[in-house]
Amino acid sequence: MLDKLSSPRCFECKEEITEKDKLCFYCGADLERQYSIVEKKILAEEYYDDALKTCNSGRSLEYALTDVELSIQFNPDVAEAHNLRGIILDLMSEKSAAILSYQEAIRINPDYSDAVDNLKEIEDEQFSEGIRDLDVFSNKKDSFIEETNAVTLSHQEAIRADCSAKDALQETKSEQLVRKADEFDAFSRQEDGFGIRFLKNIVWVVVLIAVILGANFAYREFGRNFILPKNTIVFQPDYSQVKNVTSEDLETTAQILSERAQALGYFNVSFVIDNEQIVGKIPNSLDVGIFAERISPVGLLEFVDFGETPISTGSLINTGFKSLQELDEKKWHTVMTNDYIEETSVVQDQVGGYQIAFSLTDDGSEIFAEYTGENIGTYLGIVLDKVVVSSPYIQSEITGGQGVITGQFTLDAAEDLAVILKTKALPFPIKYVDGFDTVE
Repeated sequence: MLDKLSSPRCFECKEEITEKDKLCFYCGADLERQYSIVEKKILAEEYYDDALKTCNSGRSLEYALTDVELSIQFNPDVAEAHNLRGIILDLMSEKSAAILSYQEAIRINPDYSDAVDNLKEIEDEQFSEGIRDLDVFSNKKDSFIEETNAVTLSHQEAIRADCSAKDALQETKSEQLVRKADEFDAFSRQEDGFGIRFLKNIVWVVVLIAVILGANFAYREFGRNFILPKNTIVFQPDYSQVKNVTSEDLETTAQILSERAQALGYFNVSFVIDNEQIVGKIPNSLDVGIFAERISPVGLLEFVDFGETPISTGSLINTGFKSLQELDEKKWHTVMTNDYIEETSVVQDQVGGYQIAFSLTDDGSEIFAEYTGENIGTYLGIVLDKVVVSSPYIQSEITGGQGVITGQFTLDAAEDLAVILKTKALPFPIKYVDGFDTVE
């Protein structure tokens, strides 16, 4: 999002800054945090616009709801987004959830007339429905009272007949009246059951509303990947290789992925954290799956001490640096990682193949020179994400902080690897979990 976010001035004091500044020289403002805030607001606007377009076009309301939910996640303080969410839920007949959305829009902006009108309309509709239900119950209640009175009179008549019975004929009549009274009593219990059933129905309505609200909450918190808007890409930690992931690691991962996308020329692509997932929005012209493969490797390059025995290219090895737990064999010593790489570029060798040239930082140059000088006649492994790329032989001390990584690279593969190595390694493995391929 450099086209929208790059600014020559500080967000706070408005003094001129450079794009590389992390803190404002004049007021000390955290520029990186401000950029992150602006990124989220821009993404929120984009998702809101998509939701509005989808809704106006008459296409799937589920897609529109998903877009506006994401908009709210990225910027929850926009009344218009909550109002649009309420409209969509109302159209989907989720009245209770719609009311909550309208109320939230009004809470954010009490003067927002559209949300006030929408809330009043849906409340008036529900009030009218309640009046109709009350009328039905009232009519049934009147009938129930009349029938209950009849039961009471029948009991009284039966008692009087029983007390005044003088002969068998009168006794028989009394028994008949008692039986009839019992029949009325049974009917009364049935009608009393109607009242109980009515109350039960009210309880079920309340439960249903709670279920709807709970489902909506669950959808917002856990189910965003069930239906995702187009050109959305989602990563999450690969928990088969990592157990504990901190919020700082997630933020670092989102930043690195954004840097990789921009280094590949996609300046409008940025990633943010959403419910322990890393979410980005990419251009429609990109194949989501291919783009995910290009930017998602961990990108941990290690210079490994292989000693006197080279290791075959393509071998999966264990090193002492962020070791793979499932590998129990020897742990090879890591001399340094691509944390010390400052610049990368793609160059051609003498036979037309492609290599990645790199230059090290001053500290990296010193470490590299010292190690190669002390280990002439041994093999230095070039290992990418625990896979051996090559095992060059150390013939002499390497000074100047320059080197190349050789391998059977295509031009695209070499360019992607150069970008990954320059933008540093991800703090943990990630995997692509969802997104829609919308190549046009």
